[in-house]
Amino acid sequence: MKTLKLFLPLTLLMCVILCNCGNNNLSTNSTPMNSDTSFVNYIIIIPTGGSPDTLFFTNRDLCRGSYSGTQNNTYCIMNDTALSQSVSVTFDGNAAGSPAFTFGFLSYMGGSYSATSITGSVSLYEAVGGKIKGTFSGTFSDGVTIYQCRGEFTVYRTQ
Repeated sequence: MKTLKLFLPLTLLMCVILCNCGNNNLSTNSTPMNSDTSFVNYIIIIPTGGSPDTLFFTNRDLCRGSYSGTQNNTYCIMNDTALSQSVSVTFDGNAAGSPAFTFGFLSYMGGSYSATSITGSVSLYEAVGGKIKGTFSGTFSDGVTIYQCRGEFTVYRTQ
C-alpha cells in the first residue's frame, strides 16, 4: 500500500509534465519565423503599357524591419535571394499611421530601380521581435524604365 501511495502521485506528476510537452502555446519569439502564416508580402509591378506582374515574398526570414533612432526612420525589406528580387521601403518614425515614406528601391528582372514617389500606411508596429505591417504604392524608375507598384508588407521587427 505504501508503494501505491508513493507511485500514484509520481505517476500523476509525470502525466502532467508529459502532457504539457506538446503545448503549442509558444511565445512569438520562440516560434520559427517561417511557421507564421499571417504574413502577406507581395508587390504588384505594372510596367508602362505592359501586363501586371505580382511578386510574392514567401521566405519570412528575409523580411525584416528595423528602426534607426539616429535617423528616426524604419527600414523594411522583402528579399527573395533565390530570384534576386527585393523591395524596400523606409518610413519616418516608429509607429502605426500614415508616415512619410522617404526612400525605396526595387530589384526586379536584373535591374535596380529607385523610388521616385512612395506613399503608404503602417497598420501595425509591434515591439522588437514582433511585426510591422503596412501597404505602399508609388513609382520606381531607373531613369529610363518606369514601374507603377503597389504592395503589402509584413516584416519582423529586429530593432
